Amino acid sequence: MRELLSLTVASSGTPGVPVSLQHVEELSRTNSLYITWEPGDDGGAPQSFLISHRINRKGEEYGPEQGVGDALWVNVTGLEPNTEYEIRVTAVNDIGKGESASITGTTYRKYLVYSDVLISAKFNMAT
Repeated sequence: MRELLSLTVASSGTPGVPVSLQHVEELSRTNSLYITWEPGDDGGAPQSFLISHRINRKGEEYGPEQGVGDALWVNVTGLEPNTEYEIRVTAVNDIGKGESASITGTTYRKYLVYSDVLISAKFNMAT
């Protein structure tokens, strides 16, 4: 009698590029940008994400990468008001880093709020 052996080979590799990056303006502030994304292919292993950012100018370098675990959002803080930034998202698994995806967003301007001041004066008029 002949026995059949079935073997499934699972290939694994680095994760795919994160997709559908969005700058959520409603949650961003003068010193922060709120970014969301969807995971790409996980490469056959659990993945997590690394974030880095830079001012969106020629010659600017990305800051150090910071891990955000398996979260699909980040609120990048400590930014300058009214400045355009490029945020980079990279997926990583046990095999290594995948390719990065990036998105730009601009922090809000800092507005000065002036409160109305009511000055009243009494005048004594001689008749």
